[in-house]
Amino acid sequence: MKLEIRRLDASTMGSDEFFRTYYVPEVPVIIERCSVGDQITPAFLKSRYMKAERRDIGWYDAPLPAQDDSAIVLPRLVREVFARSDIACRPLPMRVWLQPGGHRTLLHYDGNSLSGLNLQVMGRKRWTLISPDARLHCLPFNFVLMANENFEPDVDAYDTYRFETGPGDMLYLPRYWIHGVESLGEVNVNVNWVWTPRHPNTKHRLGRREVELLRLRRLLPWLNRITGDNARSYGGAGQIIIDEYVQGVGRWQALRRLLGEVSSAPRLIGLVPSILRQVRAFDRNNFNVQ
Repeated sequence: MKLEIRRLDASTMGSDEFFRTYYVPEVPVIIERCSVGDQITPAFLKSRYMKAERRDIGWYDAPLPAQDDSAIVLPRLVREVFARSDIACRPLPMRVWLQPGGHRTLLHYDGNSLSGLNLQVMGRKRWTLISPDARLHCLPFNFVLMANENFEPDVDAYDTYRFETGPGDMLYLPRYWIHGVESLGEVNVNVNWVWTPRHPNTKHRLGRREVELLRLRRLLPWLNRITGDNARSYGGAGQIIIDEYVQGVGRWQALRRLLGEVSSAPRLIGLVPSILRQVRAFDRNNFNVQ
């Protein structure tokens, strides 16, 4: 069904409330009135963060700023999340986004079982979030949804959030939530911080898929070339995380996952032109800000 996302005020929100009500049960929420300082402009981002060697699909990776860094200040909630012992922190856990109006992502969930806090610094974005339990199919061995550019989520079939974020809004996006984002402002700047929980969450359909795919990738290492990430550095902790995630996933369960992924491939045939158009539009418009 169509869900209404909750909004909390950062100035009055207690940390206990966030961790108990949203973080632990992995429920999306927006924390309003957050800031990383006044210097995060496109020119600042380009000079400090947008280095070719740190560019990824749609963002630039960055380390957490030092405590004495006056240019960017971590929100209190971000500091508290990264102080937890139940997460794995990547070497470069901060991501910087800079997109023009009209830029759109493909519907997907984040690899490496990532959860994140995404802060809108400049501009506005329209978000679609779809439950990890939705009976939808992703590309085989991948986390991009098999959907054409005109896809609209069926709110009668699965839980869906539709909302916008503006400056100061920080979205908590738990792992495995399918999401698509459209940039609405002329210039759109986001900073987000990502981590991988150290324990799996198999209560959701996509959480079960993830642990089965990890077990399958251990059995068939060549699958890592298809998934597009390196299992040795999974979640920033590699083997330690994988050992925890695949515990209890048997060989036959993994092989059933292999059959399920392969059997979904025929659905892709008619969608290839649409998906390629979406990818080309994404690449063409990505970072295209003067």
